[in-house]
Amino acid sequence: MNDTSSRSHCVAVLKLTVLEGGAVRTSRLQFFDLMGSERFVGQNAAHDSTQSAKATMGGWEGIFSNISLMALYSCIELASQNRRKKNPKPDKSMIGMLLTKLLAGSLMGSALTGMITCVSQSPRNGDETYLSLGYGNTMSKLLNKAEPQPAKPIDVLLAAAQKKHAEAAAVVAKGVLGKYQAARAAQVKAFAHECSVLESLKAA
Repeated sequence: MNDTSSRSHCVAVLKLTVLEGGAVRTSRLQFFDLMGSERFVGQNAAHDSTQSAKATMGGWEGIFSNISLMALYSCIELASQNRRKKNPKPDKSMIGMLLTKLLAGSLMGSALTGMITCVSQSPRNGDETYLSLGYGNTMSKLLNKAEPQPAKPIDVLLAAAQKKHAEAAAVVAKGVLGKYQAARAAQVKAFAHECSVLESLKAA
């Protein structure tokens, strides 16, 4: 359907940290640009349909993207059911994949969550449009009660951030195999930035 698609989700996160007296309130704005589901047969197939989807990189990308979207769909259904039952407890399925783990805060708790669904008017894409609208309809069942995040003492937050930074730095210094080394190094930078922000607020 789209042979130039990156077949990936795009995530942007903005954190707003405000000092209120001796306490800090942190809010997050998460923007997710989700890719569309992939078709593997028919005229809208996004890869060479003469080959198995498992035989090409694009096919594998489509498979894993579809799995992540299915996992998110299941989590939205579960979260909306928990809301109706007034059961705010998280479910282990919420962290089954990276996408649902990143979105867990928007599916549970006090987040204000919205979704914009992009569809095609072309008759050729009727099936995809129908499925997209169904996905959006399921999302509309998720009725979170938005509330401001609680403010926490800045000294407590700074001590916790410094501890996490030291622990992550120790792991990186010791060495981690493969891709996990890069992930740990990113954690060190994130915790260092958090410490820097809190120290700047405390000195203000």
